[in-house]
Amino acid sequence: MHPRATVGIAVYVLGGLAGSCGAQTYFDLWFEAPETVQAGATFTATVWGGAAGDWVDGELSSNFFACQMSVQILGDLAAFDSVSQASILTNFASDHGTPHDNWLEDVVAMNLWDLSGYIRNNPLPIFSFQVTTSPSGRGLLSLSALPSSEGPDLLWWYVEPAGSGSFFLGSADDNSVLTANPFTVRVIPAPTGVTLLALAPLTARRRRSSPQWSFRA
Repeated sequence: MHPRATVGIAVYVLGGLAGSCGAQTYFDLWFEAPETVQAGATFTATVWGGAAGDWVDGELSSNFFACQMSVQILGDLAAFDSVSQASILTNFASDHGTPHDNWLEDVVAMNLWDLSGYIRNNPLPIFSFQVTTSPSGRGLLSLSALPSSEGPDLLWWYVEPAGSGSFFLGSADDNSVLTANPFTVRVIPAPTGVTLLALAPLTARRRRSSPQWSFRA
């Protein structure tokens, strides 16, 4: 990860008050991608995030602040070829991540209120990336969200209660619960019907050109 990414989140979080004062917060992180792809194809996976709880649902200002995570691809790796950098869908791309073998490491996407394009949606799409499958592979590939090399929090939420100071909620806080289920993509062989369709007209012509015999008593 680039140093500026870690410093960026730390400056904001340490500038506010971290912690949820006993209220529990429920974070969700998930992938959206096709369930089935053909071998040799490239597909796009999008990471979504959301939060719920007393501090998130009941405040006048409570919004997504940052996502800091890595993606690991597991399963039948003979069906895996490569993974791209992330395309950040929030208003500040702190780090597009580093593809390394079956990993996309240390993606950092932030939502900064002092920049244009500030997002207030909950849940929201955070970043996307592309996975290319092997032309000769088949099987199941699993996409998993894991902590980055910089800390245990995958998601951060910013809370600004009316009449009091602001603070940040992290998905690894003592009063936080994170659900981040893997997503499975099935890689199937490319269809061989193209060759059969190409031969079909020739077969039909041969059938039509065959002599028709009729026997009568």
